[in-house]
Amino acid sequence: MITKELTTVLLEILEEDYLISHDRLKEEYWDMPLTGKHFRLSGFELAALVLEFEKRSGIMIDINEKPMYALASINDILKSISQGEFATNN
Repeated sequence: MITKELTTVLLEILEEDYLISHDRLKEEYWDMPLTGKHFRLSGFELAALVLEFEKRSGIMIDINEKPMYALASINDILKSISQGEFATNN
C-alpha cells in the first residue's frame, strides 16, 4: 500500500525541484510519461528524480529488477513501491 506521505514526497520533488506547477500534478495526469509533453523531464531528470525520491523517502527502488522506462510516470513509481519492488535504504 502506498502511503500518502510517499506520494507527497514525490509530488513535492516534482513541484519544488523541477518547477512543475501544482495544476499539472493533478492525479488525472499521473499516468502520463514524465518525459512526455506534459511534464517535459529529460531522461537524466527522470533518473535524478528517482534518486532524489530515494534520498528523501529512505526507500531505494530496485532498478536492477526494473528498467527505468518502467518508472516512466508518477503512477509507475508509486506502483513499484506498492508492489514491494524496493528495499529500505539503511
